[in-house]
Amino acid sequence: MKQTIASIALLLLCASSAYARNDTVEYDIAAALVAEHHENLLSDVPIFMKEQSHPSVTKTIGSFTANRPARSAMTSDESACHRAFLSAIISLQTRAKSEGGNAVIDIGSNTNDAAVTRAGKYRCVVGNIVARVNLSGLAVQLAEH
Repeated sequence: MKQTIASIALLLLCASSAYARNDTVEYDIAAALVAEHHENLLSDVPIFMKEQSHPSVTKTIGSFTANRPARSAMTSDESACHRAFLSAIISLQTRAKSEGGNAVIDIGSNTNDAAVTRAGKYRCVVGNIVARVNLSGLAVQLAEH
């Protein structure tokens, strides 16, 4: 009896892992910034993606990362990824503000130690239950903003 229960448990474990997802996808940053939750972004802490021009930096605060999840079950991958992206942006903004910065520049997306090289894109890892976005950025004080 114990062997039967152990065999069934092992079979269920193997079957459930066969359906596990861990897909890496890329989405447009512009689309995420107009998504339904963009109103939560901090308007007093502007963001600038990598290679995007910005006012001159008067003080560099530090480099920070934000790894944020969003529920992906019962929603589209794109919607979940946009929510995770916006959550990561808000996290970077909040950290910059708490450290005395007034902007976040050079924001980039990286997943599994691989940075996104396509301009205007961010990377998201989507599973059956959670989508996750990892961003890094530089908190600074800008001359004018």
